[in-house]
Amino acid sequence: MILHENIRQLGDPILRGKSEPFEADDYIGIQKTLNALIGMLDIVHQRYDFSWGSGMAAVQLGILKQACVIWLPESGYEQFINAQIVGQSKETNTAWEGCMSFFDKRGQVPRPNWIEVEYLDEKGVMKTERFEDKKARILHHEIDHTNGVLYTDHMDDPKDLMDIEAYKKLKQR
Repeated sequence: MILHENIRQLGDPILRGKSEPFEADDYIGIQKTLNALIGMLDIVHQRYDFSWGSGMAAVQLGILKQACVIWLPESGYEQFINAQIVGQSKETNTAWEGCMSFFDKRGQVPRPNWIEVEYLDEKGVMKTERFEDKKARILHHEIDHTNGVLYTDHMDDPKDLMDIEAYKKLKQR
């Protein structure tokens, strides 16, 4: 299942590419990329329920730049430029994840309980911030995309990747 024809899909080599950082003074490039990400998330949010939260990295739109946007129902959109994980907890938790680049699959992914991220915000201000729980999970997933990493790379066994229909049945039990 493809969410939108402009979202790069599993098997596209660009998803394994390492994204380049933006120059801090590239305001036009940054805004154009952030607007594209938010616009695409708006489109997919109209089609599907993402009540838990969602995110997208620029590489998923074919833009090899370090930009990502996450959305949570309680806080709306948050934008991250040149985001790097600079610290993380040793403790992890495992939860189900999906990806807009292979939307018809789900997998159990261990992630740190918290991450510390250094990034530029949408105004070009450098920040270092600690994120926990689902915000940490979603942001870590998107930062991974900027490094050519997919959530299946973190799974204990990628063969455990589950079809969306089987996942829905499991969640209904």
